[in-house]
Amino acid sequence: MSGMGRTGRAFAIQHWNVEPDMILVGKGIASGYAPLGAVLVSARVVEAFERGSGTIQHGFTYQAHPVATAAGNAVLDYLEAHRLFPRVESIAKTLRADLAARF
Repeated sequence: MSGMGRTGRAFAIQHWNVEPDMILVGKGIASGYAPLGAVLVSARVVEAFERGSGTIQHGFTYQAHPVATAAGNAVLDYLEAHRLFPRVESIAKTLRADLAARF
């Protein structure tokens, strides 16, 4: 539960300036409106494929589904347009303060 902006960055790993070889995302990328997942790979991984076959061979009957992809694009557009990721830190501080006052 640390992806898609929940920590104030698209991926929690971005807080530590780490560049993973691969990130797997699901659910949050389309906010649950449609079943969608993705595999994000670094340039290093892409270069390895380019030196080899040039493609990532996989094939699923449900890949590149236009409705799920449209939902994902709409969610990402909304997140960007409303600057939701940058708002997380200030809201988190307010939540922590309110919880501390109650407990």
